[in-house]
Amino acid sequence: MSDISASSTSGASTEGRLPNGADETAAGARSASAAKLQGAASAVADEVQSIVQDRMTQVRQAAASAYDAAKVRGEGAKEQMDVYVRGRPWEAVSFAALIGLAIGLYIAR
Repeated sequence: MSDISASSTSGASTEGRLPNGADETAAGARSASAAKLQGAASAVADEVQSIVQDRMTQVRQAAASAYDAAKVRGEGAKEQMDVYVRGRPWEAVSFAALIGLAIGLYIAR
């Protein structure tokens, strides 16, 4: 400590330098700190990756469940529509023609 204060009071051009091998010690400490920091960052990245993969699995499962439920509802609606059309064919054709007319008038505007 006395070397640092002596060099600062003598006006020498060694400002910012540490005395007698302290530069190497500081560099070693910085290197060790950087390695510890890199190890910690790697551990955090691995944990985040694991969490993201778990969430993605949950999302995929939820999406598959929603797709299956929608597919079942769609098949039910298809069956109901089939029964209705087969039971009342002229009403179904008239309804389809009315919808077609309405769309045609809308587009023609």
